[in-house]
Amino acid sequence: MTSAAGEAVALVPPLVLIVEDEALVALVIEEALIEAGYRVCGVADTAARAMALAARYDPDLAVVDVRLAAGGDGIAVAEALAARRPIGILYATGNCAEVRRRARVGHGCLSKPFSMGSLISALGAVSRTMAASTGARETPPDSIWIGKPQA
Repeated sequence: MTSAAGEAVALVPPLVLIVEDEALVALVIEEALIEAGYRVCGVADTAARAMALAARYDPDLAVVDVRLAAGGDGIAVAEALAARRPIGILYATGNCAEVRRRARVGHGCLSKPFSMGSLISALGAVSRTMAASTGARETPPDSIWIGKPQA
């Protein structure tokens, strides 16, 4: 890719924050994202850790579970992240119905259990949505819901 001045510009993969309290699930998500070419700034199992990592690294995207350790609320975390700066939010939870009811921010919900292929596809759509909001040519759907519908 080249800049307006004709100089070569390196494309940097999006930086992702994982907000997930189940250590094994977080590890699998992290490995899948890294293998797919994303950069991961960290894994947070609590709201406080998520906000600390966000303040330190300014992630472009976040994969967020709804129920976190110590009674944390992933939807509240997503709202706090979005209040800081524009960020693509993909909920990855067994509680997509709760996300639909309560969430005021976010670009979609991936219902657990999900395949890593679905995660990568969904996060790619969120990433393209964020790029489109900054003037990129590609325009993916406004929101995505992958997995079995929740009542």
